[in-house]
Amino acid sequence: MKFWTKTYFAVLILFLLVFNGSILGILHTTYQYILSSEKEKALGEHHFIKNTIENDMDNLSVNNKLSQSAIENLMNYYSDYYDKQDVSFLLMKNSNVAFSNLQYEEENLKEEFFNVDSGQNIILQGDTNSKFILVSGTIENSKDKYSFVYCYKLEGVIILWTKLENTFVYFSFFISLVLALLLGLMLNKRSKPLKQLINFVDEIKDGNYHSKVQLHGRDEFAMLGNNFNEMAEKIRETLEQLNNDMEMKQQFIDNLSHELRTPLTSIYGYADYIQKAAISEEDKYESTQYIMEESKRLQYMANRLLDMTIRKQKSIVKEKIIVEELLDKVKRTITPIADEKLISINISNTLSEIFGERELIESVMVNLLDNAVKASEEKGSIEILTIHFNGEDIIQIIDKGKGIAEEHLRHITEPFFRTDKARSKAEGGVGLGLTLCKQVMDMHDGKLKISSQLDKGTTVSLIFTTL
Repeated sequence: MKFWTKTYFAVLILFLLVFNGSILGILHTTYQYILSSEKEKALGEHHFIKNTIENDMDNLSVNNKLSQSAIENLMNYYSDYYDKQDVSFLLMKNSNVAFSNLQYEEENLKEEFFNVDSGQNIILQGDTNSKFILVSGTIENSKDKYSFVYCYKLEGVIILWTKLENTFVYFSFFISLVLALLLGLMLNKRSKPLKQLINFVDEIKDGNYHSKVQLHGRDEFAMLGNNFNEMAEKIRETLEQLNNDMEMKQQFIDNLSHELRTPLTSIYGYADYIQKAAISEEDKYESTQYIMEESKRLQYMANRLLDMTIRKQKSIVKEKIIVEELLDKVKRTITPIADEKLISINISNTLSEIFGERELIESVMVNLLDNAVKASEEKGSIEILTIHFNGEDIIQIIDKGKGIAEEHLRHITEPFFRTDKARSKAEGGVGLGLTLCKQVMDMHDGKLKISSQLDKGTTVSLIFTTL
């Protein structure tokens, strides 16, 4: 057998192994990534739905309306909403089925899957043609123990994977056939371009997707080189898009975590007050009303942050906001946190109304007041002032706390920037609060102005253009 023939078969086999192995590796990695993303999504939705159902059941229990029919009506509401998303549910009450529209056969689920004292259990079940992600968790109730199962059918993932497999077979067969013909006809004369192609494939295999193969002319090798360049560019773009998506999801999670921290502390404070203090029915009603309002606002803010971070929706719908009501609401929200340090919050209001998206403005003020409480010493005070000046409505939050160094002020609204990393970490901060505040003010065509002196305090001004 001639040398060029041996080289022909050797190079052909090597190329096919490397090429098909790389594509299979990419397909496998992509499939695993898609499954991982779907699992993360399922865990998040299970956590959100479970908490929402738990809150609804607590409200029903408080009002002595928690019956089997009430539970069925509640679960029917959620099942109708999520049915189009291939999501189904199973609710167990003391090991008995209280509600089920589960698409997966219940008898195939092991008993230990339902035994979750805290946290979540997640499993992937099914065969090649049909797979399901199932997540279980416990709903706490004063009288009974409920197990809640979230089931998501991965029909879209299976269809996508089947298309990828079919595409790979045809694409691999086509490329292999073209390469075999080209090598058989031109290997003796075109060994140099072939070496260039092999080197290029090795670089792609090593992850250098910015590499380009330089083959001049109009023959088949030049065309093959161009095809590889396009493939590498598409792979690079795909990987960059996946990285961007992961960063946006992480930013959404960080933003949501930051937004939930302070309101949840207030909700816990009011709930603890209801549980432990001897209070009148009127006080109890006001406290539970506040908890319901805050829960509704948290649900709204979760969806709003999803729009702002993932869907890139920056538009707002402005409405009239009564300033006095706004200030009273944010004071009620921050009071449980301020009371821990015996900090008083004083309000001096001269404005009647402003225009903006109420929940976002309220979130900005809660964030700023939370920062002011953290910066203030025990038994200190925080002032909230409102003024109208030069055609602008201004809300100021003034504390007499630790202050911010001048060199830090220019970076204070940058994501993840923290002037005192040790203190921020101890208090649970990730450096996102002022970044979100600035983003919200920009959406309102307003300004966020910060002035501060070390050991003297900080003044934050929210400046709104008068309509």
